[in-house]
Amino acid sequence: WSGIVRPIKADGSSVFKAGSTVPVKFALTGDSAGISTLTARLTYVRMNNGNPGPVNQAVGPGNASTGNVFRYDATSGQYQMNWSTRGLSAGIYQLRIELGDGVVRAVNVTLR
Repeated sequence: WSGIVRPIKADGSSVFKAGSTVPVKFALTGDSAGISTLTARLTYVRMNNGNPGPVNQAVGPGNASTGNVFRYDATSGQYQMNWSTRGLSAGIYQLRIELGDGVVRAVNVTLR
């Protein structure tokens, strides 16, 4: 797991416009680097005073993704999903990436 990659910053300082589409990307590293068939999923919660709200399934616009499942891009070697923030209000959201290994990887982003 490479950690989240740009345009989202791993330190949680990323700010995006509410209603926009945000590219969410990561790569596998080490012995897992060649795996291109991983079923990774994206969910999110809205944070309220540091407390997470209900878990929501992320939605990708158009046909770029199926449900909340990342797609593998062979050119970049990254898993990618376009997260649609349409209908979401300004605030802090925690994106949660699940790789199927029981570990939830999370990063906060702010919508303005």
